[in-house]
Amino acid sequence: MGLRTLTIAGMMLLLLGSRSPARVIDVPDDFETIQGGIDAAEDGDTVLVQPGVYVENTDFSGRAITVASLVLTTGDDAYIDSTVIDGDRDGHSTVLFYDCEGRGSFLVGFTVRNGYTVDGGGICCAGSNITLTDLKICDNTAEIDGGGIFCAGGSSLLMRRVEVSDNESNSAAGGGIYICDSSSVTIEDSKIESNFAREFGGGIYCSSSRLVLSRSTLSDNEARFGGGGLYSYSESVVLEAVFGEGNRADVGAGIYCSGSDMSLRNSTLVHNQADRFGGAVYGSGRIWRIVNSTVADNSAESSGGVGCRGTADFVVLNSIFRNEGFEVGGRVGDGFELGVSFSDIEDGVDGISRDMQELSLIHISEPTRPLYISYAV
Repeated sequence: MGLRTLTIAGMMLLLLGSRSPARVIDVPDDFETIQGGIDAAEDGDTVLVQPGVYVENTDFSGRAITVASLVLTTGDDAYIDSTVIDGDRDGHSTVLFYDCEGRGSFLVGFTVRNGYTVDGGGICCAGSNITLTDLKICDNTAEIDGGGIFCAGGSSLLMRRVEVSDNESNSAAGGGIYICDSSSVTIEDSKIESNFAREFGGGIYCSSSRLVLSRSTLSDNEARFGGGGLYSYSESVVLEAVFGEGNRADVGAGIYCSGSDMSLRNSTLVHNQADRFGGAVYGSGRIWRIVNSTVADNSAESSGGVGCRGTADFVVLNSIFRNEGFEVGGRVGDGFELGVSFSDIEDGVDGISRDMQELSLIHISEPTRPLYISYAV
């Protein structure tokens, strides 16, 4: 999170387009609590929060407003740590978007912590269109889904420069982030790390929704069953410039795609560990593409790199595979096609499991020392 020097007027123009900002409500000068400022605000207003720890649960209540720390006016990200919304683990989400908030709803520059509820411990978003910027969402718990963030009901969520860490789903999925119900989520320049889910999607769980993840890290997340970093049960998932490291699960430690088309480009998956299948990636889908990526030093009992289960069209291009166990393996159905072009597959054809011996491998280069893509948020 670099220094941003936009003035409040410039930032508001950026956030709200041609709409002129109405009032700036100061917390605690005008109202002692953030919720008090929100309740007094109208669409287009800004609730500007001074540094401090605010022990409360906040609800945007359908308002198209900006709630922000002094990050908004100064560009100094030190205010993220010093301006805290603390849910006090009182049985509610720390921040709630639940009344069809429009495109003018922004949360900027806070630490959001200690939420505890059924779904969405830190932030719960249902049927809303919101933007989260320059946040730390940490130490939140959901009894079922979405320890850090719960996004449902066809919501549209844009996240930029957000750290989602040390959140937990006690009994189900999405330790960091849970996405469902035809929602659309775009995550940019963010970190999803050290989250835990009892079942699926330690970092992110995405079901029947659209996810685009770019220039971000998925690290040290854990799920007991599948998808330590990411679990997708959606039509498609797009990953661009993603660094996935140290994630753990029974299957698909880095990524688990269940019937999802997957595009993984310009990315690195390293040191992920699955107990059984797919150290880096496991699952099925109609179309998988791994392009310009490094998949190395991942481990599993079988298929340390990628474990396939019926994927129909799988292409590896300009990529490096060097993992424990088979680089690509698994059970494949009729019509399965694997194309490997201009890539370094350790042990060449022998790095592909015996179940795939009848497949046509287009090109595999001689093994060389992998050149890791250097990327960090």
